[in-house]
Amino acid sequence: MTNEDELALATRDAAKANETPVRSLDLDVDAYMSELDDFDMTEAQKRELLQTLWSIMRGFVDLGFEVDVCSAVFGEDYLLPEDDSAGVDSSHTNKPETR
Repeated sequence: MTNEDELALATRDAAKANETPVRSLDLDVDAYMSELDDFDMTEAQKRELLQTLWSIMRGFVDLGFEVDVCSAVFGEDYLLPEDDSAGVDSSHTNKPETR
């Protein structure tokens, strides 16, 4: 890597350090405003609609991470008990294969 490359990388990294990071679950209203151009609404109403829809979708995502689907389908005891290790036999002999 040349000195010019290192300088370019350092400049890029410094510019990124000064940017405000955007969280992935934050709404960028301006990115979706054009989708509401055909609606007879004020800009404030459009922003409120987008924020409401976003909070509903985010609520479903949050709910999805909180629900234990396996226990809902299989019941509370869908996992094997921890002391059931005697039921598994993993012993084997280390004999080389013969042909």
